Amino acid sequence: MSLCDVCILGAGPRGLSALSTLRYPLAVLNEDESKQAKSRSRRICKGSGAGGSKQRVHRNCQSEGDPKIAVVDREGWLFEWETRFALMNIGLLRSPAVANPDIANGDWAQVEFARKHDRMDELEEWAQSPSFHSLQGASEGLLHIPSNALVLDFCRHLVDTLPHDLVCGMQNP
Repeated sequence: MSLCDVCILGAGPRGLSALSTLRYPLAVLNEDESKQAKSRSRRICKGSGAGGSKQRVHRNCQSEGDPKIAVVDREGWLFEWETRFALMNIGLLRSPAVANPDIANGDWAQVEFARKHDRMDELEEWAQSPSFHSLQGASEGLLHIPSNALVLDFCRHLVDTLPHDLVCGMQNP
C-alpha cells in the first residue's frame, strides 16, 4: 500500500464519523453511484512472510486527485463495537437517531435510511412528555432511539459509499 494523505486510527463509529467528515463532498451518492462504488471496491490480502505481519487492505474507490485516506484497525469496520453490543445484549442505543456518523447527509440520514428500507419500527420513542413531542423532528423519528441492528446496517451502508482504504491486521513482535 502506498502512502496516504490522512490516516484514521480505529474503525468504529468515531472513525466512520471522521471519514465522513473528510469525504463530505464525495459522500452524497445516489443509488446508482453507490452500486458503482461497491462494484469498484476490491479486497487484497497479503502476508509478509518471516516477519509474521499480516494485513488486509480493502480499497473503496478512491479517485485520483482526491486525498487518499486510510483507516487502520486491528479487526475492521465496527467489529469491536458490534462484538461488545452482542456480548452485553444491547438491542437499542441510548443516543437518538440524530446522533449518527453521516456528516454529509446530516441529522436525518439514519431516519431516511430506516424509511427507505421500511425499518421505521426500529426507531423507538424514548420520551412520553408533551414537551418532547413539540420538539422539531420528534414525531418523524429524529429523536427516536434506533435499534442496534439498524445502526449497524446504516454504518455498513455508509462505509460502502465513502472512498477509503481499510488496513486490518497487526504486527507481530
